[in-house]
Amino acid sequence: MNRFDRVIEGLPLREGIYSKDPNDRGNWTGGRIGAGVLKGTKYGISAASYPNLDIDNLTWSEARAIYRRDFWDVLQCDELGAPLDDFLFDFAVNSGAQRVAGLLQSAVGTIRDGIIGPKTIAAYLRRSPRDVLRALFVERAMIFALDPTDRYHGRGWFARLFDVLEPALLDLHTPAAPD
Repeated sequence: MNRFDRVIEGLPLREGIYSKDPNDRGNWTGGRIGAGVLKGTKYGISAASYPNLDIDNLTWSEARAIYRRDFWDVLQCDELGAPLDDFLFDFAVNSGAQRVAGLLQSAVGTIRDGIIGPKTIAAYLRRSPRDVLRALFVERAMIFALDPTDRYHGRGWFARLFDVLEPALLDLHTPAAPD
């Protein structure tokens, strides 16, 4: 089993199978509560990010393909490797791949253009993975804390943040298993 397959196994538990909560802006095609059509979120694929997608009939196989193409590959998670890959991937699922790519670039000191390429990867490899994880943890926590819907979703978001941070920190001290 490759790293992507291992990481994505836990995603349905974090994201849930299907949600059509009208108080969640991600469930609306307009990206704001009450804006557009309430289509929901399935396997974490949201109507806000994919307004033309048939969320009701989305299969897990289709969701996996979207996650591979629009998140894992965009963030170059295979190149970045553990422990950053899972943490970065989950952050992007929650906050958007381009936004998270820019935050990673800020954390490693490269130009923030939202595109992970050789310069960003090289800069990451020169840094302490723990320091990069710490910087991204703080950014993610601030996004949650400053979100106007924090009262509604905040406890769950923060619990999820700790759920993905803990294994990332453990990975810092565990030799990588072969694929």
